Amino acid sequence: MKIFYQGAYCTEEVLEKIKKSQLRAPSDARNKVETMFIDGFSENGAEVTAVCIYPGVRAYPGNKKVFWNTTKNIKDSTAIYNTGFVNILILKQTINAFAVSARLFKWLIKNKKDKDKLFFSYSVDALTTSYCMWLCRRFECKTAVYVSEIPSHRLFFGQNSSLRKALLKKQINKEEGLHKRFDYYVLSAPAIKEYFSLSEEQTIIMEGLVPFTENISMPKHDTDKKVILYAGGLNARNGIDVLIDAVLLIEDEQVELHLYGGGDLEQKIGKIAEKNKKIKLKGLQPNEEVLNAELSAAILINPRPADEFTLYSFPSKTVEYMSSGTPTAVCKLPAIPNEYWEYIYEIPQNDAVEMSEVIKRILDDENRTQKGLLAQKFIYEEKNHIKQTKRILSIIKTND
Repeated sequence: MKIFYQGAYCTEEVLEKIKKSQLRAPSDARNKVETMFIDGFSENGAEVTAVCIYPGVRAYPGNKKVFWNTTKNIKDSTAIYNTGFVNILILKQTINAFAVSARLFKWLIKNKKDKDKLFFSYSVDALTTSYCMWLCRRFECKTAVYVSEIPSHRLFFGQNSSLRKALLKKQINKEEGLHKRFDYYVLSAPAIKEYFSLSEEQTIIMEGLVPFTENISMPKHDTDKKVILYAGGLNARNGIDVLIDAVLLIEDEQVELHLYGGGDLEQKIGKIAEKNKKIKLKGLQPNEEVLNAELSAAILINPRPADEFTLYSFPSKTVEYMSSGTPTAVCKLPAIPNEYWEYIYEIPQNDAVEMSEVIKRILDDENRTQKGLLAQKFIYEEKNHIKQTKRILSIIKTND
C-alpha cells in the first residue's frame, strides 16, 4: 500500500530548533505519536510519503523566525517533507494548505494507476483538509483520519474570549462536516463513533500506542519515600485540588505528592507546598526528566473525574503511566476499555477522604509492584506501534 500522510511532524533536531526560537514549546507528545504512526505504517510494508507542517510554530513575533524553508528527509521507504512558509498569521495557514495540497496532487498523479493507496490525516484542519479531500475524491483515493477528540472540545478548551469563541464556531462547523467525509476512522474513544454517526465497518478504536522495543526501562522505586506522582495540567478540572487534599490526609511521613506540569492552580499549589513538605511542586520539566521520575515513584496517579470531555477522549497519560511499569491509579472514565482494569487501580472521584483511603490501600498492597509490571507487559505487547498500525491497515484492506 502507498500512503500519503498529512500531519504536523518533524525530526527531533528540527523540534529543538523550534523550541529555541519561541517561548512556548511545541508538544513532544504529539511529535512522538506521529513518529509512531509514520514508522508503524512503513514497518508494516507501506510506502509512506509524509507531508507535514512544522509543529507548534507560533506566528511572528511569537516565533522570531519569519521564513521557514521546505525540508526533506528520506528514511528507508519513507519520504518526509516539512512545508516551507512565511510565518505571518493567516498567510502561513494559507501557504501551508496550498503546499500540502500541491504535494498531494503531485503524489496522486504519480500513483494514479495504483488502486491500493490511502490519504491518512493525523487531524482535521478546515482549509488543508477540504482541499485534500476534494483531490482524493477526484483521484479515487481512500481516506482515513485519526480522531483523538471532538473539535468543539479541542478548540474551545482554555478560550475565555467571547469574540474568539464566536469566531471559532464557524471553524468547528466546518471541521465537523469534514470529519464525516472520510472513508475510515481511527478513534480514541467509542463515543466518537456515535457522535459522528459512523458505522462499525469504517472505524477502529485505538486508545494509544507505544514504541515497539525490546529495551524496556524497568521501574526503580525509591525505597526511602512513597512518591505519588502526577504529570499533566495543574487545574481544578483535572481533580488536582482533590488529590492534594487526599494526600494531606495521609499521616505516613514517607508519603509525598510530586506534581509535574503547569496550570491555573500552580500558584496556589506553590503556597501549599511552602507550608507542607508532603507536596512538591515540580512544575514544567523536560519530558525525559518526567519519564525518569515516573520510574522511581510508588504510584502514578490521574485524579481527572469523568465529564463530557472524558467521554470523547481516552486519557493518553494512562498509556504513558502503564508503560513505565510503575503502578497506575486513575478514576473510572468512560473511554477506558474494560481490558485495562485488570492492570490498573481505580480511585474515587471528587472525594478527598475516599481517595485518601484508597491510596493508602494501594500503597499497602503486596501485589502492587507485580501489577505495575503486568501493566507494562500488556501495553508493550498489545499497544505497540507496529501492532496498532497493522490493525489500521487491516480494516482498510478488509473493506476494499
